[in-house]
Amino acid sequence: MPTSRSGAAPTPKVIQTFAARLRSLAVHPTSVLWRREDFSTARLTYAVQFSVNLTAWQDSTDTPTVLADDGVNQIVSVPYPPQVGAQQAKFFRIQVTLAP
Repeated sequence: MPTSRSGAAPTPKVIQTFAARLRSLAVHPTSVLWRREDFSTARLTYAVQFSVNLTAWQDSTDTPTVLADDGVNQIVSVPYPPQVGAQQAKFFRIQVTLAP
């Protein structure tokens, strides 16, 4: 990993965050998102997070399921957690981070 002049490792940079409201009343709601197929090589991470109030966010612990892959892009799904705290999650967001 590259380091700065001070010898400290550079901090990853959040390059984009998207948020959406759960609109489905399905028994097992899921978030669906697009990502680059080469996200790892491109040093990108996609963190799916859930919230009940758009203030406090909880990281998903589920591995995304690839629904479609054209060799360039992937469509993946991540299930909503049963509970965030003591309530059902109403929102999800995807935080895209570029590693140094």
